[in-house]
Amino acid sequence: MDETLTQYREHAARHGESTRAGDAVAANRHHEKLESAFHSLVGAGQHRSLIALYQDQNPWVQCWAAAHTLEVDEKLAVTKLEQLERSSDMHVSSCAHHVLMEWRAGNLRFVDP
Repeated sequence: MDETLTQYREHAARHGESTRAGDAVAANRHHEKLESAFHSLVGAGQHRSLIALYQDQNPWVQCWAAAHTLEVDEKLAVTKLEQLERSSDMHVSSCAHHVLMEWRAGNLRFVDP
């Protein structure tokens, strides 16, 4: 896995852990680093590589990767988010639900046109 994808994975996982722990300061810090890694992947034309993270053991990593690839492969990303929406982990389930709700309402764009 290339370094930027590794950083993306790490900060997606840590963002989830911080969110679950109620540590907003840490969650925001990891979110900023996650977004930075995401934009580096987009800038390099490699954000399709996030699809590989759908199989990650960490559901937060899966959820972020699916959200960030909605514009790459909507059908595949929606299928993954619907699967996560049915998760027994209420935090991940809620996150996936809200991403899908906002996507379907036309309120989400991750890659600038």
